[in-house]
Amino acid sequence: MPAANAGPRRAVLAHLLLACGLTACAADSPAPANDPGEAGPATSGVVPVSTTAVADPLEFTTLYQLWTEQRYAEALPLLKHYRANAPYGRNELVDYLIATSACRVAGQEALGRQMYAWILDRYSLEQASRDSIMVELQRCPPAAQLVPIHLALDGAGPATSSTRGKMFYDITRGGELPMQNEPVKVLRAIPPAELSSRLLAPDRASEAAAMVHRLVGEDYQVVVEGPFVLASGGHPEAAMREIGRGLTQYLEFFVRAYDIPRPPHLVTVYLAAGGEELRRIAERVHGIGISSMSIGYSFRDDLSMVGIIPGTTYGTLAHELFHLMVRRDFGDVPPWLDEGMAALFEVSRAQPDGSIRGIPNWRGPVLRQFWDQRPALAELVSADWRAFEAEQQDWDPVRQAVNHATARYLVLYLQDTGRLHEVLTAFRSRDALAVRGTPAEDAVLTLERAVGKPVAELDGEFAAWFQALPR
Repeated sequence: MPAANAGPRRAVLAHLLLACGLTACAADSPAPANDPGEAGPATSGVVPVSTTAVADPLEFTTLYQLWTEQRYAEALPLLKHYRANAPYGRNELVDYLIATSACRVAGQEALGRQMYAWILDRYSLEQASRDSIMVELQRCPPAAQLVPIHLALDGAGPATSSTRGKMFYDITRGGELPMQNEPVKVLRAIPPAELSSRLLAPDRASEAAAMVHRLVGEDYQVVVEGPFVLASGGHPEAAMREIGRGLTQYLEFFVRAYDIPRPPHLVTVYLAAGGEELRRIAERVHGIGISSMSIGYSFRDDLSMVGIIPGTTYGTLAHELFHLMVRRDFGDVPPWLDEGMAALFEVSRAQPDGSIRGIPNWRGPVLRQFWDQRPALAELVSADWRAFEAEQQDWDPVRQAVNHATARYLVLYLQDTGRLHEVLTAFRSRDALAVRGTPAEDAVLTLERAVGKPVAELDGEFAAWFQALPR
């Protein structure tokens, strides 16, 4: 998630922070990490609110420096401004810095606890990170000043939060059911400056093509079509340009219909013929190891997508394009909406008026087969990322398949009833700093306000609509 004038550094910090699990990186002393009961008095470790001026309040490294110097009262208002105004400003690291700072500023402790709850609810975290956030939440305000997290700015690799992908798990003899996001493995740290150098404006298309050639290898053909740089080791040029034109239609539709910001840089698309090539590209270009079950992923730090695309059917890439684009101003998009809308466009159809509409697809039979296990809509919209992805030891393929299918068909229902734009806008407009009650409660209220009826009533209408669909 590149910040204004900072390249991907902020996203890199977030990934490293999550990768280290926060346990050793952000432990307060002397209170033991496993004993939240020793947090001390409410005023311990906090300082009065103050403000400071910085040359560029949208330059993240300046704010991060204030935080590492434990100048929390000065950093807090600037971090809040950054979150509201910077491209990609809504992300897990910024929210963590706000939470830890607020817990150490007199009178702001409630905000700190609120932001910790928001992080747990809205971001994809490995379990060690979740556990450490829970400890920090229980110890707000802390018994002592926070020991700053020490993160290198000269190397990084993604955690699960930076890479969205499509995977398949065979859970019935009747076919394969799609899941999402097995955590990736970081095999090679990529310096932020290198990732930043891959972000090139559309008027530098020839440079971008040459750069992609160097990244993926000279045996790949590279073409530029509209806002996309496409690389393939097997597609003819005409097929690559067809895919590029199709993806351009989706990009323009997302901008026009859903007010999603247009990427300021060219988007790179790597076309793989199969799983072995997909994994080879992932390791060579992004330094990551991905699951053998993956069929594609998006990598936001260099604005790229990789997918198994043997022909010219590119639904997987339309899915990943939504993931890439939505995070520019909606980094804390709830999982049901993120996955539901991305899945909506993986099987969709262009209309004569230039719009693109999702249509029923293979997720429908999944939902129908496991209908009795589907979550109620109140449960779905308030679920955190653990309902949609899990570390290997926690996999529940059927539950995840049903959650993904329910999310996709709820979004299809909202599209078909003309309420999807309003729902997306309502959730995007939520201010985490102003939420009252739990994030889960607020999610249900947000949906109810957007559709103008209680969620239980909407649930009944959705069920009737789904059951009436052609089989």
